[in-house]
Amino acid sequence: MKSLTDPTPHDRMTARVIEVGETTAGIAVPEHGGVRFYSSERGFDTLDGTLFRSFEQATRAARERSRPGARSARQPLLQAV
Repeated sequence: MKSLTDPTPHDRMTARVIEVGETTAGIAVPEHGGVRFYSSERGFDTLDGTLFRSFEQATRAARERSRPGARSARQPLLQAV
């Protein structure tokens, strides 16, 4: 029988820092259903608050965000001609 004080796998998970190269993109905090990303650099603000299924998925999204040519949070979707 499981005791009420036994940690569940979710409770044993801790937040992780997500780094892309030399930049700390943010942290991923576990919650039911996955991990929530909190940005620590302006360039990753578009991911802030996003719930990912795993730490790996959050890390992959941050790496994609940092690639050259990735649209920044302040860059418009369309440019006036």
